[in-house]
Amino acid sequence: MSNNRFAVWAMPQILLEVTAKFKFLKVVEIPKFQNENIVAQQGLFTSHIPALKSESGTPQTLPAFKNNDRFPYLDEYLSDSAGDDLHQKLLDKLKGKPLCFTLKYNEIAPIRRKLDQLNITWASMMPNLEGATKEAIRRSAMKNYIDF
Repeated sequence: MSNNRFAVWAMPQILLEVTAKFKFLKVVEIPKFQNENIVAQQGLFTSHIPALKSESGTPQTLPAFKNNDRFPYLDEYLSDSAGDDLHQKLLDKLKGKPLCFTLKYNEIAPIRRKLDQLNITWASMMPNLEGATKEAIRRSAMKNYIDF
């Protein structure tokens, strides 16, 4: 068995909405009729790095992590009030925070079975030929795997 780990992120939408009220956060929801994968996933896209200049041509301040050596990851950015008291109070009251669940490779199979029971598969997340192909390959590979 491998020592590799698998990560799953969960971020509540309310956290995105609160952050967007206090600092730059662009949330883009693609019209559902334009992409069947997004319809199936109920997905959206985010950007927390603004353009270098605003639409009026004014230079914008880019977000930086604590010692200014890199851009913050989205979860860091969402959890940082940047010293704004009201923003911090709202963050403190929110029930959900960005969470990263990491699993050992051998823990994936039981979760995969539960997802199968809930009909969350490649085919349901990507309802096209690519999703069906990936699901067929995954099921074929699972036949050779026995989980105790």
